Amino acid sequence: MKSMQTILIVDDDRTIREGLSLMLNEIEPQARILMAGTGAEALETTMRFPVDLILTDVKMPVMDGLELVENLRRLNFSGEAVIISGFDEFDFVRRALKLGAADYLLKPVKAQELRAICGECARRLREREQPSLSLTPHALSDNPYVQQARLIGLLAGGNTGEHTTAYSGLPDSVFCMVADALSAGRAKGLQSAFESAGRQAEGIALIQGEYLGVWTALCFAPFETVEKLRVMCGQALMASGFRCGVSVIYTSRECRSAFLEAQSALAACFYDEILPEGGSKEAFPYPEHSGHLIACVAAGNWAECGRAMRGIFQQALADQPDADALRRHLSDMVYSLMNQDKDLIGIIGKYKLTDKDIMLKIREAQSFSHLRKEYQDLMLLYLNELRERRLSQDDCNIQRAKEYIENNYRDNVSLSEIAQRLGLHPNYFSTLFRQKTGETFSDYLRSARIAKAIELMNGTNMKVYEIADRVGYNDNAQFHRAFKQTTGISPGQYKQKHT
Repeated sequence: MKSMQTILIVDDDRTIREGLSLMLNEIEPQARILMAGTGAEALETTMRFPVDLILTDVKMPVMDGLELVENLRRLNFSGEAVIISGFDEFDFVRRALKLGAADYLLKPVKAQELRAICGECARRLREREQPSLSLTPHALSDNPYVQQARLIGLLAGGNTGEHTTAYSGLPDSVFCMVADALSAGRAKGLQSAFESAGRQAEGIALIQGEYLGVWTALCFAPFETVEKLRVMCGQALMASGFRCGVSVIYTSRECRSAFLEAQSALAACFYDEILPEGGSKEAFPYPEHSGHLIACVAAGNWAECGRAMRGIFQQALADQPDADALRRHLSDMVYSLMNQDKDLIGIIGKYKLTDKDIMLKIREAQSFSHLRKEYQDLMLLYLNELRERRLSQDDCNIQRAKEYIENNYRDNVSLSEIAQRLGLHPNYFSTLFRQKTGETFSDYLRSARIAKAIELMNGTNMKVYEIADRVGYNDNAQFHRAFKQTTGISPGQYKQKHT
């Protein structure tokens, strides 16, 4: 009696999978035993290999056993599917049998019952043809799970076509498109633009999904129309704002080569900014610059953090490492920073799966400029929250006041204005400022303005009255008094002494 060649065990519990495998090794010692943790993985496996018997649990994540049986029925799967269920899941069993399951087993599975069912399944299989799938264009376009599984089957099979079901019924020419956009909204936009272009041609098969971290589409078409389709799809994606890589045309059994070429084309157009003058001063992954950023965060040197990040991206633009390698390095840096400070773990975790999720933004970035902006903006957001957590509320208020003076010293800055911005009473703010800085608010403001004036005197050829106006003094005499109070000499004497 001929035994079954391939049996697939589907269960999200590893212990159950391994237990069933041990029993099947005794019952069907010649059979190849495959395993999957979800229905989606099982469907992918079935797309790649001829399977005689599927033993599947009912309740699983991603795709449960009922969805798996339904998808197999839609693809005219000619193997046997057996449901494994608990005593309280007979409603699921009845639905599975209606969908095409051959039988069911109750948990815990007994070796004698499993042996009996394997025998019945083997008998029915001998009466039918070898298990196969019907992968019509309609079945492909109508089911995202099948699309994803078919895509993986085609690309994982290389160019040799060793998977017997992989290439059946496809047109003779193919090209590949990849795009670096995997978030739900962006991926839907990609698929919509891609499919709208594809629907304008006849006799084609569009297979798309995720592969190796990028959205990937294989476009199969007859040789006489494939070039027109290639141009239409590329134009549709670029018009929709997507950065993508497109391969040349290959035969339908060269999907892997088409994918690799499209992937290279995408990587080549990642760096979209002008190269800085001069060469790279540090080799990737830039340990000096990266270590400097981590040290700045550890020391609370917030002003230097932004410059440290800019230095990393300037280095990356200069020597242009592989885009995926750069993404991994930036992600590793986030983890390193989180290891430095537990508060940062909570801050970053708070934004997970939102539009301020830095890991999501790193994966989604379609260009260097997009990656740079998202990374720096979000890291500064996180670090600002970390800074405020580290400082006491009073220290934080004084720091914010100093920053306001730093950014607005040219204007008519007043103590009452800043106190109002901070939500504090002016008298309380005045006392607090002197306690924390050792100066009155007016003395600190004057010192800040005169420090800026000295910078202008040393670095420009501006007139004294121009400098006075630039640093917030409309009255030239008032500027002279303030300058002498701070430095002990007049502005004119300072210029003579230092030029």
